[in-house]
Amino acid sequence: MKQLICEMCGSADLLKQDGVFVCQTCGTKYSVEEARKMMVEGTVEVTGTVKVDNTAAIANYLQMANSALEAGNNEEAEEYANKIIELDPQHSEAWLIKGEAAGWQSKSTNPRLSDAVTAWLNSIKYAPEDKRREVQQQVANKYTSLMLAMIDLRCKNFGTIHNKEQKESVKSEIDNCMDFLNRLTIEGGASFNRAYIHNQIVKKLNSAACDGYRDARDDFGPDHSDMSKWQWERFTESCDCCTALLVLARNYIRTFSALNTIRDNAVHIGEAARDSCSWKFDVNSWTADHYVKEYSFTESAKESRTKDIDEWKTWDAVSILENHKKGLETLFGDRIREGENFARAEYWKEHAEEKAALEREKEYLEGQSQQISEQLQTLPVLSEIEQQKANLDGLNQTLAGLGLFKIKEKKALQSQINAEETRLNELKERQKREETPLREEFDRHQKRIAEITEELTKSRGCIAKKEENRFIFENAVKDGKLTVTPNMLIGYFNTLSPNTYQASIEEKKEVPLFPELSAWGKVWAVSFINPMLPEGEQDIIATSVYLFAETPDSPIQEIVLTASREKNEFCDYCKVAADILLALCEDTELTRDHVECILDDVVWNEEHSYYGVSPFRVEHITHFYKMFLDIPLVQMYTIIRVD
Repeated sequence: MKQLICEMCGSADLLKQDGVFVCQTCGTKYSVEEARKMMVEGTVEVTGTVKVDNTAAIANYLQMANSALEAGNNEEAEEYANKIIELDPQHSEAWLIKGEAAGWQSKSTNPRLSDAVTAWLNSIKYAPEDKRREVQQQVANKYTSLMLAMIDLRCKNFGTIHNKEQKESVKSEIDNCMDFLNRLTIEGGASFNRAYIHNQIVKKLNSAACDGYRDARDDFGPDHSDMSKWQWERFTESCDCCTALLVLARNYIRTFSALNTIRDNAVHIGEAARDSCSWKFDVNSWTADHYVKEYSFTESAKESRTKDIDEWKTWDAVSILENHKKGLETLFGDRIREGENFARAEYWKEHAEEKAALEREKEYLEGQSQQISEQLQTLPVLSEIEQQKANLDGLNQTLAGLGLFKIKEKKALQSQINAEETRLNELKERQKREETPLREEFDRHQKRIAEITEELTKSRGCIAKKEENRFIFENAVKDGKLTVTPNMLIGYFNTLSPNTYQASIEEKKEVPLFPELSAWGKVWAVSFINPMLPEGEQDIIATSVYLFAETPDSPIQEIVLTASREKNEFCDYCKVAADILLALCEDTELTRDHVECILDDVVWNEEHSYYGVSPFRVEHITHFYKMFLDIPLVQMYTIIRVD
């Protein structure tokens, strides 16, 4: 007979408990029949299915994995997580631990973000339905901590080694981390607080740039009167790398204070580099030996750098936040005026008699004012004044035509002119006496008209006008999934647009500039056109809508809206997204004001980048891509999906 050995861990320490043999090391249980077969010498034929209960072993390994993770022993935690996965490949918690343990073992020479993200995606995939949202949030929190730590490490390295290679490593790390973050968002359904992440990235990039500049300045900066050409080149290269990080930070800005900080730092560092030079020791027999300026930038190079600096100085005026503010003034200003007009109309509906009396009085006063205006224009004295002016003009012309020696005639004519001028002044005084009571009466009428107009038009508060007969899809969400199809949504859009506008869909291979979204399946792009306009000018919506579904008549899986940060596109984005949410949400008290404020918050709030609009979650993604000359451009993506 062979010694009884556990097949799972190889331990010989097995005891019989409650009618079964239990491994005291890993907890695996064996029936008496299974134990007997394990102890028989030679080959034993086993028929049927032998089910091994690994519950105790998994629980034991799970406890050891968590203990190792808490102790910071990530390698050991990953080993135990792997043992659990070998026993149960669909163990969500084991994959969660494996992802965290693998991620924190990352090194510059062996980054393991990909391993961590793959493990976390499995953790979400295998999580029980009622626990999935909780696991997604855990993954989001763990990944956020990991990515910020990795970015922080790269930034600190740049602070001491501020060259192009380190600058590129910082940028590559951020790009890589954001790509994985998007993958967890799209494939795993995890929601990230990108506002917090972006603010942290800005702080870390700003600190890296400032630390790098200070270190370069202390080592071989402008204060060194003996800076060699090699030192000067190192200093200016370091400054350029620092300003490049600050320019990168601007893409993630969400607050004016942060924008002002990186602007001021970029300008200061840029000017220090532009105005710097190297020095050489001048040995001169006529004067004392001393250092003189050697190498500096050419005038054209200085002009180019000055142009960049001047652009940085305008960041406070042309920032994305300023464009957003203008967009909101347009969008919400119109909405506020609509609410005020509605409140005013409701007030005067309840005070109809008072309104009618005021309007009658205003109409009467306007008639009286018109009569006074006509009377003022037809006073008899006005024609007398015009005649008197004509007489004076004739006398003055005659005077001017008299010869040099016609002294008597000139004197007599001047006396006549003086008399006529006196007469003209008397007529003007008479005009003033006759007009004064009329103008006083006219002014009284105008003052009262202004008071009535103010009373009729002054604010009576602001009432958000409810959507009349607002369309809502019945049972838009069932069993945690959308039931609405692309064709159904297109039909809804066409009821909203004027008759000349048409909404339609066409299949796309992927979402432009963001191919990762194709992981959701087939994508259908929504087009809004006006057939009355010339071809090429028919697009009437400055934002794009993409629906992910197998066919136009299959339920929509995800809804994505894209726009740039320009004012017009932002306004269209809010309007279209609000139309979609108002039709899908069954909350009849939901107003357009409320939805548009939520959408604004999602994009611009300093503290969060997603919002729940039951039963949906609206999440914002800022995506960076390059078009030409390695210039990063920014595109906004908003995902609407069942929460």
